[in-house]
Amino acid sequence: LYAKQHDPSFREGRPKTYSEEQIRFAYELRKQGMTYKMIERKTGISKRTQQRRFKLVKNNIF
Repeated sequence: LYAKQHDPSFREGRPKTYSEEQIRFAYELRKQGMTYKMIERKTGISKRTQQRRFKLVKNNIF
């Protein structure tokens, strides 16, 4: 509660495992025609995480 009120950069919840840069790189690979499985092998980002985060990238929520 104290941190939430006094720290402007406070973010509740678990920190993201992959940076925005890593997700954008994976998204570019996807746009080039690579499959989720191929991207997972190359970057280590799971298929489900890719799908979830690419949805945010596509909607410019990043």
